[in-house]
Amino acid sequence: MMLQSAMWRDGVLLLAAGPLVYYMLATLVALRFFNKERTRVLPDFTPPVSILKPVRGVDFGSYENFASFCRQDYPYFESCLP
Repeated sequence: MMLQSAMWRDGVLLLAAGPLVYYMLATLVALRFFNKERTRVLPDFTPPVSILKPVRGVDFGSYENFASFCRQDYPYFESCLP
């Protein structure tokens, strides 16, 4: 009877430890992925872009919204407001 109880306890412990091991591995893989992305050097190439902003009526804070498009820190962009 004691042996059967110990086997039952060990089986439940093994089932409970499975998800824990999975989450630990997933966390390690995610940390490795994001550390690799942070150390990657991006090229200096920035293609020209156009910003198309559909406008209908006047919303609260419209001026600030439109002005933020003009204050972008992007080398080559074109803002087209209809």
